[in-house]
Amino acid sequence: MMKSKGYKQLLKLLWPLALVYAFFVEIYKLLYKWGYLQSKRFEVATIVVGNLSIGGTGKTPHVEYIVQHLGHYHNLAVLSRGYGRKSKGFLQINWEDSAELSGDEPLQMAKKFPDIPFYVSENRCKGLEQIVRINPHTQLVILDDAMQHFQLRADFYILLTTYQQPFFSDLPLPAGNLREFAFNSERAQIIVVTKCPETIDQEDAKQWIRKIQPRKGQRVFFSTMIYGNPYNQAGDYIDKEQLGNKQVLLVSGIAEDRVLYDYLRSRVSYLEHLSWKDHQHYDKNKIDLIENSWNKFKENHSHPILLTTEKDAVKWQNTNLEYFILPIHVDICFNEASSFQRALIEVMYQKKGYPSSIL
Repeated sequence: MMKSKGYKQLLKLLWPLALVYAFFVEIYKLLYKWGYLQSKRFEVATIVVGNLSIGGTGKTPHVEYIVQHLGHYHNLAVLSRGYGRKSKGFLQINWEDSAELSGDEPLQMAKKFPDIPFYVSENRCKGLEQIVRINPHTQLVILDDAMQHFQLRADFYILLTTYQQPFFSDLPLPAGNLREFAFNSERAQIIVVTKCPETIDQEDAKQWIRKIQPRKGQRVFFSTMIYGNPYNQAGDYIDKEQLGNKQVLLVSGIAEDRVLYDYLRSRVSYLEHLSWKDHQHYDKNKIDLIENSWNKFKENHSHPILLTTEKDAVKWQNTNLEYFILPIHVDICFNEASSFQRALIEVMYQKKGYPSSIL
């Protein structure tokens, strides 16, 4: 998309600030490298799923994908920051908790995987220490969004970047969305280009790999977001192939909702969207606004549906709204799902000496 003249002028003004910001991040990292600040590696295996940008790359569904495919191999736990929660410190998530206590994304995952322990902690190292203390038999901890937690030296890093805004064409804050310089992608063993269109082909993928310029041994995968059948709290669902005659009021509070919006726009007869900021807290005023919008929407349409995301739904538990939830999961492109899973298992085997039979 063509950038406006005003936008380019704004970048020129912000670029010096971006250089200063990213420079200080590099200095902070060097303090750990030179030993002025202490970083820590743990005996328990650790996988970080993160990004260089400030969000919206699809970390939660990718963590869920890893949990689903590695949970039966390892005594596994998941550690998140719990962004947006009102609690502090280390906490184990109960699937009956509120999002205010646990954070929306950890609670969303805990509800999906009740047999897997989920924890939150602002300090990842202290959180890991607590996890091992609670369950000394823990073999693997997946850390959601800890790419810039330099106090931790993880065993394996998975870097996510979106098809729509890849890290190599972005700029550091405040001129862009990067938390650090793009060359820091080299820290990751795996780079996943997320939210790819279903039409992506091998030639397109080759061009992306040339732009990413992976270092030796670094692997690049591509993933798409697959939407399931909308369902409600009662367990009823709507076949997603039968949405063509439905009029949808979509309510979402996620970082990047363009892919979601485009998906629905092409599949329903009419779409309105109430879009909120990421990790939106739905207080009484927000719920009242949604209820009023929904009542007006129902009056004007014959087949209306109130639809929201799994992330938002965990914050609507105490409302009287009748709504459907649109589930989402990750699919690894080009039939490379087994290769992606094997790459993770091999690292755990090599670093932690797990039985080779799991390979």
